[in-house]
Amino acid sequence: MKSSNQAESPKLRVTTSLRLPGTRTFAPADSEQQLDQGAQQTRPMAGPCIGWGWTTREVSCVQLLKMAVSFITRLLTLALGYAYPAYDCYKTLELNTPQMEQLRFWCQYWILLAFLTAFERFADCAVSWLPMYGEAKLALVVYLWHPNTMGAGRVYGDYLRPFLAAHEADIDRGLLELRARAADATASHLQAAVSLGRAFLFEVVRRVSSRLQATRSPAGQGQ
Repeated sequence: MKSSNQAESPKLRVTTSLRLPGTRTFAPADSEQQLDQGAQQTRPMAGPCIGWGWTTREVSCVQLLKMAVSFITRLLTLALGYAYPAYDCYKTLELNTPQMEQLRFWCQYWILLAFLTAFERFADCAVSWLPMYGEAKLALVVYLWHPNTMGAGRVYGDYLRPFLAAHEADIDRGLLELRARAADATASHLQAAVSLGRAFLFEVVRRVSSRLQATRSPAGQGQ
């Protein structure tokens, strides 16, 4: 009996390794890999990955955070770069004895801010994409007027004033030429507009008179 059982056991092991139609037998290592793959497939995901392991939900949260930071930075720039300096300049002007040094400082600040705004409008596409650009602009305007730094006097005296003094004659000549061209262009456009309006008025009068004559002619024929 024992020998028969020992002889039948290999057959049992062989039959267990037989595969059914449409199935596949796996080695122990293959079965462990399949279990790991199945666990990874059944693991819940927060959303489809779009790169670097980020999901769409995480990317949308980051974009919303960037928009909020940009909005707050612009509000702070308007408040600390325009509103507060304007109010402080107003207080300086309304003093009984205005301080000339303080007025000179605020004139330097507004000149620098005007140049900065003009440069930003022309170079917006080239510099607006830089990281931390809004924060850097906010720090710059605060540096220009803050009492502890007084950066407007330094930047104006060290950089802007020498540059304008060296090119003042060329700038004045260019402004005169631009003013003359603007005056000529305005005069020519006004003349063209006047002639066009006069021609339009004559055309309207002609059409009205022709219609009046057309309505009177049948009445004259009837009489």
